Amino acid sequence: TNALWIWSPAGGNPNTSMFYPGDAYVDYIGITALSSEDWDHFYGYSTAPRSLETILDERYSIAEEFGKPLIIAELGISYHDPNFDRTKWLSDAFAVIKSEKYPRIAGWVYFNNLNNPNPHITILPDFRISWDEMFNSLLSVGGFNEPIGGTTNGGQSAKP
Repeated sequence: TNALWIWSPAGGNPNTSMFYPGDAYVDYIGITALSSEDWDHFYGYSTAPRSLETILDERYSIAEEFGKPLIIAELGISYHDPNFDRTKWLSDAFAVIKSEKYPRIAGWVYFNNLNNPNPHITILPDFRISWDEMFNSLLSVGGFNEPIGGTTNGGQSAKP
């Protein structure tokens, strides 16, 4: 088959592993790495927004546990202070992705949207960014030179 399958369990549930469907069904592990000032404060984190590196330190182990490459299935930053530099946050995030600290990272997808309402939390972070913010962030780290699987996906999912 030409399809590759991503198993992307929700959040940081400590029992996530018990829901793993098995190696025969999973090609990549996916994680969510959405940093929201409001969510971070709601969940009791002292610093907000959290960096991608902080989020990966919490969630990366699932890829190692199953020996699979990792896709950051939802990458995003939401911060409502107009003086907050989202381009810098993204540049730092892309530098982390390109570093050798997390060698299983195979790609990422930016969640460029307003979060939908859900029954668990009423905070609706806005992760939308401009093309200039994305382009300048990528440019600051030298871009990504190899697309996943030899093809591009709208220019926002790439192999470091």
